[in-house]
Amino acid sequence: MLRGPSPCQTIPTSLLECVPLAHDAMMVVLPATHPLGNQTAVHVEHIADEPFIVSTGGCEPLITEVLRAAGATPKTQFTIRDMQTILTMVQEGFGVTIVPELALPSKSPPVCMRPLTPSVHRQIGIVVRSWAQARPAVKDLFDYAQGWAKT
Repeated sequence: MLRGPSPCQTIPTSLLECVPLAHDAMMVVLPATHPLGNQTAVHVEHIADEPFIVSTGGCEPLITEVLRAAGATPKTQFTIRDMQTILTMVQEGFGVTIVPELALPSKSPPVCMRPLTPSVHRQIGIVVRSWAQARPAVKDLFDYAQGWAKT
């Protein structure tokens, strides 16, 4: 399993503390009638020749690394930030994409979503000055966010 950088790797750890919250699976999103939709998971190599829609919502470095590690150069057709627009474009057959599962809306157009294989996850966390000294509201927020991430 490939994992994206931990939030702890991107902060000065001598000043801040990172509390892991969730692991978020990267998903391949295909048109509903795509032949790869019959598989339980999709290899990056299998979408390398497909028109690709790049999400600019913040996970481009992880997606780029996933593609690079597989030796795949995406045939980027569109670069879009809005998730609903990306999903509608996939639905209409303009291309395929890779996005984090937690970024997918609860209601989306009829598309096919499959995990990557081998699995790829990004780690999500909350950064605080000191978890031991964190105020109750911060810990309540963490508990709420942890419950949200599980659903």
